[in-house]
Amino acid sequence: KCREQKHQSSCVPPSDTSCSSHTFIHNKESFSWANMAKCRYNEEYMRYGFSYLEDKGGQKPQCVLCSEVLAHESMKPSKLKRHLETKHHSLKDKPVEYFRRRLQDLRTSQKCLTCSNRHCLKKPHTIAEDLILPAAMDMVREVLDQSAADKLKTIPLSNDTISRRIEDMSADIKQHSTARIKASGHFALEMDESTDITNKAVLLVYVRHVWDGDLQEQFLCTRELLTTTTAEDIFSSVDMYLSSVGLSWDMCVGITTDGAASMIGKNLGVVRRILEKAPNATWNHCFLHREAIAAKDMVPVLHGTLKDVIQVVNYIKRSNNSSHADLFSNSVGLAHVAYLAGVFDQLNALNVSVQGRGHNIFEQYDKIEAFKKKISLWASHVSKNRLDMFPNAFNEGQQLDTAGKNVMSKTITTHLNKLLEWFNHHFPEKQRDDDWIRDLFGIDRESIMLPSNEESMLVKLSCDRTLKKKFMEVSLSHFWCSIVMSEYLSLATRAVKILLPFSTTYLCECGFSALVQLKTKHRNRLDIEHDLRVALSTVTPDFETLVRSKKHAQFSH
Repeated sequence: KCREQKHQSSCVPPSDTSCSSHTFIHNKESFSWANMAKCRYNEEYMRYGFSYLEDKGGQKPQCVLCSEVLAHESMKPSKLKRHLETKHHSLKDKPVEYFRRRLQDLRTSQKCLTCSNRHCLKKPHTIAEDLILPAAMDMVREVLDQSAADKLKTIPLSNDTISRRIEDMSADIKQHSTARIKASGHFALEMDESTDITNKAVLLVYVRHVWDGDLQEQFLCTRELLTTTTAEDIFSSVDMYLSSVGLSWDMCVGITTDGAASMIGKNLGVVRRILEKAPNATWNHCFLHREAIAAKDMVPVLHGTLKDVIQVVNYIKRSNNSSHADLFSNSVGLAHVAYLAGVFDQLNALNVSVQGRGHNIFEQYDKIEAFKKKISLWASHVSKNRLDMFPNAFNEGQQLDTAGKNVMSKTITTHLNKLLEWFNHHFPEKQRDDDWIRDLFGIDRESIMLPSNEESMLVKLSCDRTLKKKFMEVSLSHFWCSIVMSEYLSLATRAVKILLPFSTTYLCECGFSALVQLKTKHRNRLDIEHDLRVALSTVTPDFETLVRSKKHAQFSH
């Protein structure tokens, strides 16, 4: 009887023919997953109004009437029939063809819903219904016919529908992002604060963690600071968010901000409050912010020239009677302008090089140190009247007499020395104890201070020729997060904690650019959190799960 019942439910019977209760109980745990895959969908189940969905290598029955998805174990005629008779009693005598039509309707609505989800990002919620849908219908009507165009109306694109879809995707992204951070075990934060179109203070926070064998940078949250923007307000907003998603400050190993007083205040700054909660974390002052500060200081002559240039640009259409016209008749002044153009071009190139995703602290320090050495070299050359590193200044300098060249050379040398002084102040040269992370096979191991067990791991690792080849082939982060993590867990974890912190607030600046596009003058009441998460996150929403969670798709009118 036991075998007959299992055969009727389309499940393959166990090899053991014994059906005693003792054997069943003994094998109950192993049956739950091993036999689950054997419960396969049978076309006969359509008579009960059921199709199926693939899930984790198995199949789950799905009702074509209400879209409800049942458990794996419910793939039995008796349970499917019970669902039909209990929840859809009035339809239990319908022919199979009726259920097949309902299945086709279900699949069509799911495709439309998926289309709605994929294309409601980063734009006003009304644009799909007011612009995209009418334009698409016109094109389809011209190319095909009216009946084909009418089918597009089944895609749900109303303002409220789009808003709900964005909220659904945001919740899905948030859930997956949080799960990834928790699985990583450690994270680093980057945060910055600005104002939106309504002058409300908005805080953006990004997170970096380990995922899929490498470092992943991800949008974490945005918080509106409704009253004040003190350090306590900013810290409380971030603290409450982390608590709400179950993340602990103990997992935080780094924090990166700009130099605003509310962020780095000695007594009441956000950084200090975070370091009190996360004593093992380190703080990094944004490289972009430091570079901008270092470049501001100038000798008086060049500063005056720069002010004149700015005023000339503002009044460029004025006649030669302008009070700034004499700048263009002054050969030394033109040479100074040419030099400023050249040095600012170099500073801009440095600024661009430290922007972007995926940079680690070692790369950024190398770029800064290289630029400092270039400044020192330029100053040495200019003192000898060599200006070939600044072509525009060199060309203008050729028009000067000897006295003019000497004045120009002295001015530029003074400025370069001052620039180097400021770079040394904001980027002091550090003797890093963690250079072994990036120079694993070349550094002097005698100078490394590590616990004995990790030092032994480092010696063993540095002698592995196979890993040396891998070290040269893959990125630094991937090597430590994936290649050696399992075999040298303690040492790799230490390396990852040092690689995790951000070096700039570049991602926050990109986020504020997206905020400007999303929250415009005409959309100033928009609750921005869900839209920003969907627009900025690198995690793709699980569209199939979102579609399955909607029992019925509401079509456009």
